[in-house]
Amino acid sequence: MTGKVYEIFKKDLYKAKSYEADIENDSSENDSISRKVSRKTFLTGKIGASAETKVNWRIIEGKVGINAEVAFGDEETVETTQTWVIPKRTMTTVEYGSKAVKTTGSLVEYFQGRVVDSNYVNVKYSYKEYYSKKSKDL
Repeated sequence: MTGKVYEIFKKDLYKAKSYEADIENDSSENDSISRKVSRKTFLTGKIGASAETKVNWRIIEGKVGINAEVAFGDEETVETTQTWVIPKRTMTTVEYGSKAVKTTGSLVEYFQGRVVDSNYVNVKYSYKEYYSKKSKDL
């Protein structure tokens, strides 16, 4: 085998929450709430020599199987208005943010089956927005 591969040690999916609120609806009708919310999109970490960043990132992203929202090293704030329906006679917790991945491993370069180079990888990145609600009866 000759080429470079990403060997994953650990991959964690998590939520980078940027907004949360508890809303009480004690009426006999469903209600809705709209909020202007923002979240960060990001791609940060260590993936080897800077000259090879684009190539290395494609290898890592291909192995992890989840595409990043932004280019390596970028971070942006995205704003939107989110609306949640609040069921009647409930206490509802709403959340908004980014779904993200944290991965660690090594970029390993092989030449005719032998390891010729290995670089530690530690990357965190967002891949899409999320919003949720959980309701409890009053």
